[in-house]
Amino acid sequence: MTKQSLSLSTVLGTGVFCAALVAAPITASLISGSAYALDASMTKNCTSEVLAKLGTTQSALNSLSIDKNTLTDAINSAKALPNYSKYASVVDKYLELVWSDRYMDALGSKDTNEQKAIATELMNTIRDAGFVLINEPGIIDDFDAATSQDGLLNEVYSAWQEAHPEWADYADINSAVSVVEGNIHGGLVPDYTNADLFLGAVCSATKLDPSFKVAYTTGSNPFTNNSGNTGNTGGNTGSTTPDTTTPATIENSDNGVKVSGININVNYTLNVNLISTDLLKLTGSNFKNSTNQAFYDIFIHDSQNNVINNTGEVQVSIKLPKGMSASSDFIVYYVPTAMNGEYLTDQAQAIKGVKVSSDGWLTFQTNHFSVYGIVEYPKNKAPNTGVVAQSEGSATTASAKVVAGIVSVLTAAGAAIVARRQIMRKKIAKNEN
Repeated sequence: MTKQSLSLSTVLGTGVFCAALVAAPITASLISGSAYALDASMTKNCTSEVLAKLGTTQSALNSLSIDKNTLTDAINSAKALPNYSKYASVVDKYLELVWSDRYMDALGSKDTNEQKAIATELMNTIRDAGFVLINEPGIIDDFDAATSQDGLLNEVYSAWQEAHPEWADYADINSAVSVVEGNIHGGLVPDYTNADLFLGAVCSATKLDPSFKVAYTTGSNPFTNNSGNTGNTGGNTGSTTPDTTTPATIENSDNGVKVSGININVNYTLNVNLISTDLLKLTGSNFKNSTNQAFYDIFIHDSQNNVINNTGEVQVSIKLPKGMSASSDFIVYYVPTAMNGEYLTDQAQAIKGVKVSSDGWLTFQTNHFSVYGIVEYPKNKAPNTGVVAQSEGSATTASAKVVAGIVSVLTAAGAAIVARRQIMRKKIAKNEN
């Protein structure tokens, strides 16, 4: 997956890149159908109810075109929400502190006093913003660095998140704001389009305030030509025409992968990087019976070598690698990647609706190019989390949580926080040895 590299000056800038809650996968309803071309982590608040208030529909989003002026208007309007600045100030301070060498050193050396001093800075910001946490003194006073894995700063921040769950929607707005304004902490960010960022801001703002309207001062309302919609458009006319294009297929013959979809151009190039199991392997109780694993990083380029993200829903077909049998059971997993390149294996999600043909082709639907893993099990030995039948069958009913299509489990900043914690834990382990 192509990622954007940020300079050190940007990483250390005064702004922040806010995150959705990183402790759990996103479960909010996502836009569907042709809107799968949009980035799920940025547009997760674009439910049908929110889109109706904005004056658009799910089916109209595939052709959404947003210029820089329109995006700027949306960002400025979302930032004007009454409570936006106070929520942003807390996450700003948290990310400033958690990415500091000062906190890294305090965590690595298990320095209780320094961690208390740093966490107090965040606590003061929380209080100055007008928030109240239960057991405020106890969080800091009772802290013992020797028994903590994530550190006091993260304990305080998590307590604030739990006490004020609405913070996540304000953070989603600030995610878009920070990308547009270039104020980002930490390494690498997804290659969001203007449409992703526009919808990330306006859908989150509309969810928080149903009366929210974008003040179009330099740009123009992109929804004015949608059919039968009202909301902040002032009434719309016109119609939309469904895309009936015949699906096209592109192939990476070297690695046995094909991608098909109505928005696939035959002139696109399908890139597939095989990831060694020395670098990436899924472990734990769900994988104890697995016999083989294979991982693929899949993405598409156009003729100008630009990464293509807006392909909508596509079918991915993978020829089973040598050593895997079509008569086995299989589960396909989406594996998120943190901003520092680490694979978030604990966040891997099983894909529902996978099929395997008798001639050894495994297929599944997705709206998101990224890292996918094929996990092989002996027949009837796989866990019940979206297991495929061994011949042309579809996935069994899942008793565990699976995803239909791909939902990004973290915003980019959420991945940054996870990555930072991983770095911290590695440093602690190194110091202990």
